[in-house]
Formats: sequence, C-alpha cells, structure tokens
Amino acid sequence: MRRLKGDIMELGSAIRTSKMGLYQWLVIAVCTLCNIMDGYDLFVMGFALPHLPEGFAAPAEKGYLVSSAFLGMALGMILIAPLADRYGRRPLALIGLTLNFVGMILAAFSPSFETLAASRFITGLGVGVMTTIIVVLATEYASAKKRNFAIGIIVLGLPLGSTIAGAVGLTVIDVYGGWQGLFVVGAVLSGAILLLTIVMLPESIEFLKTKDTEDSRKRVAAILDRIGGAVAEAARTDAPVTTPAAREVEPTTTASFSRLFSPRFRERTILLWLAFGGMVTTQYFITSWTPQLISNVTGRNDLGGIVGTVISFGGMLGALIFAVVGLRMLATKIAWIASLISAFCLIAFVLLISTPLALVAAAILGTFAMMAVAAGTSMAPPLYPLDLRARGYGSMIGFGRVGAILMPIIVGYALTVFTPLTLYVAAVVPIAIAAIVAFILWRRTRDELAAEGQQSDQKVLEAT
Repeated sequence: MRRLKGDIMELGSAIRTSKMGLYQWLVIAVCTLCNIMDGYDLFVMGFALPHLPEGFAAPAEKGYLVSSAFLGMALGMILIAPLADRYGRRPLALIGLTLNFVGMILAAFSPSFETLAASRFITGLGVGVMTTIIVVLATEYASAKKRNFAIGIIVLGLPLGSTIAGAVGLTVIDVYGGWQGLFVVGAVLSGAILLLTIVMLPESIEFLKTKDTEDSRKRVAAILDRIGGAVAEAARTDAPVTTPAAREVEPTTTASFSRLFSPRFRERTILLWLAFGGMVTTQYFITSWTPQLISNVTGRNDLGGIVGTVISFGGMLGALIFAVVGLRMLATKIAWIASLISAFCLIAFVLLISTPLALVAAAILGTFAMMAVAAGTSMAPPLYPLDLRARGYGSMIGFGRVGAILMPIIVGYALTVFTPLTLYVAAVVPIAIAAIVAFILWRRTRDELAAEGQQSDQKVLEAT
C-alpha cells in the first residue's frame, strides 16, 4: 500500500480544486438515485389522500398523515444525521435507506389511520437521514467549480421521484385496486436503491483520513486509486495547499450543536435556517397539497394528480437549470432570485387556476420553486468545516422541515374555514421571507465563496 502523506486540508483542497473524474461523477449518480426516494416520499401521500376510503381519515387527520413524515424527516436530520460526523457518511446513508424501505412496507399494509401515520413517521425518519448524508457526501467528492452542478443533479432526483409518484398515482391505483399500490411501488424502488447503494456508495475520503487507522488508510488508498488524477497525486505529496478558513477542520473534535451558534458561525446558521425554511415550507405546501386542493376546487381527483405531476416536471427543469446556472453563479445568489420569482409565480398560479393557462403557470411555479430549493441545498455545506458539516447542513434542512411539519396540519384545519385559493396566497409569505434572507446571506458570504471558486479555476489552469 502506498503511503498517503497529504493532510486533511490538503486532500480536501485537492478535491475542491481539481478536475472531477469519472469515479467522482459515479458517486454523484448514486446520490441522485438515493434522492429519488425523497421526491417519491414527498408526493406519495399527497396522491394517496384523495383515494383513502370513506372514514379512514378526517380532513384534519389527513394533515397529520402528511406531517408525520415531515416530523420524522426533521428528527432524522437533526438527531440522527449528525452522527455521520462521528461514525461516517456511508453507514448513516444505509441506515436511512433501510428505514425508508421498512416504512414503505408498513404503509402498504396499514389497516388504519394510526398505523399509516406511524409508518409515515418511520419513512420520514429514514428519508431525513439519507437526504442529509448524500448532499454532504456529494459536497466532499465534488470540486468547488462543479459543486453547484453536482448538487443540481442530485436535487433532480427529488422532482424525478415526485414524477414517478405522479405516474404511479395516475396508473397503479386503478390497477392495484387501491392507494396501497403507491407504497408497494415505493417499497420496491427503495429496496432496489438500497441494494445498489450497498454495492456502489463509498465513504468520504476526507472523513476516513480523520480516523487515521490502518483500515481507514487502506480504504482511502483504494478510493484514491479509483479516482486517480490530481486528487490522488495531491494526497500522496507534501505540497502545502491553502483553503478558505471557514472550511478547514478546527482543532476541536467536538461537533456539538452549540458550535453552530459560536461567534464564527452564528449569523450564517440563523440566515441559512430562515432562508431554507421559507423555501421548503412553500415547496412542500405546493407539492403535498396541490392534488387535494385542486380536487377540492374542481371536483376532479384526476385533475389534481395531473397538476401535481406538471409541477414535478417543472421541478426537474428547475433542478437542471440550477445545475447549469450554478456553474457560473453562487448558489446563494440563485437562491434569493429564484425565491423571489417563485413568490410572483405562486400569485400568478392562483389568478389563472380556473383557466387553461393553469397548467403552464404550474410548470413555471414548479421550475422556480425547485430552483430555490436546489440552491438552498447547495449553499450550506461549503459554509461549515468538515467536522461540523453534517450537523450544520442537517440542522438547516431539519429546521426547514418545521414549516413543512406545521403547514399540512394548519392546512388540514384551515380548509374548514378558508378556500384553497386563500391558502395558496398565504403560501407566498414564507417564500418571500426566504428571498429577503437569502439576499442577506449572499451579501455576507459572496467574497468568501467567490475566493474558493477563483482558487479552483487557478488550480485547473495550472493542471492543464
């Protein structure tokens, strides 16, 4: 075995500043497949709601069915995913996928509201852990120049999963004979992705180097052999490499929650939480409740599913646009621009909801809402050091799920008082707040992130 001489900061900098190889893109592809389950789970309950049998769940209880998964996600992100900073990215990702698989099976055979709510909580717990880990892992395998593109591709898995859920909702329910078919398909999909991940997903090489054991050194060497190129060369030399201070591993090994609110990280933590929380609250309202609300407005269950599927297609386009635009623009800047446009698109959708242009408005709304979420997903990991990354990113998306947890419950009760159109107008507020806060975050961190991008460009030029 060849001796690895480079330290953690040198290896991390080599990854961020070198051209990405085929193996690194393979890691991104596996993470994208994992994220399909987040998208599928996000939409599956929304498609199932109109098809639940009479007396299975009251209108308010339907809100709890949606929120139980979001509650599981939040707890998984905040309480379990941070363990990846101690035990590794790969084992936590596998735990998350396993929980997702078990939850889908239980949901498919749930005989009552209570058991379905419990199964949705388990599924959410797994999704919360898994989605946190794959973004952190992808960040640690992607170069700074291609990071936004890589995250955009991973986020593409979310609307792709939602589109699969929509296609299943429009076909399998009739074939299978009930809403349970949605979860049967989800279990099969989750099981297949779990098996693929066991075989294909590696551990973070930056994390392995922090362990400094004989086994971890062997694993790093094996992964570096697969990557090859400048990354492997930098890891086996003593050449000094500089990195932006915010990303270097700090002397302490304690990734405690309180460190997120230390003077060094407090402001960015609060801004990230508020910005992403607003984006996700509106996005989850749109995706989770649109099939039911459109059905309420039009009296057609099939039309609600069609509009929801169109929003998912728009989301796929939004993730792709972010991936391309993110090659030249900071994620924080894209976040506030896309959030602002989403607010106007939501208003337009309400105004056009009873016209043939509603489907066009839905597609555009889905596009920019997903662009905002993709940018929000990408902007957090680079703003924390290695030993705080999973906790920092996990806490941000976990906090973002708070709005997602409360929104379905509130909507469930609000439907007895307000019209669906009024609820859509109310959903403009959180995404508008997100636009303002993301703008502030962009102003505060743009010099730091731009410096990293310039360093990456310089290293690539030197290599060529």
